[in-house]
Amino acid sequence: MRTVLVITAHPRGSASFSHALADAYAAGAAEAGWQVTRLDLSTLAFDPDLHQPSPRDQPLEPGLAQAKDLLTAAD
Repeated sequence: MRTVLVITAHPRGSASFSHALADAYAAGAAEAGWQVTRLDLSTLAFDPDLHQPSPRDQPLEPGLAQAKDLLTAAD
């Protein structure tokens, strides 16, 4: 089964029009036989500041690591 990742990021969450569009897209993808995974960037808690000389030296925080895994797993 193919996987689609639907990403939202509106700070109003489910009260936003963009979230309603994402819901409709996800429903259509599911009806077409896709496995749908959702990621709401507005709920991720992470420090946006870089604390190491290079981004490669700074480990990903749990929420960012999960987001990376979801992106990697999507088709």
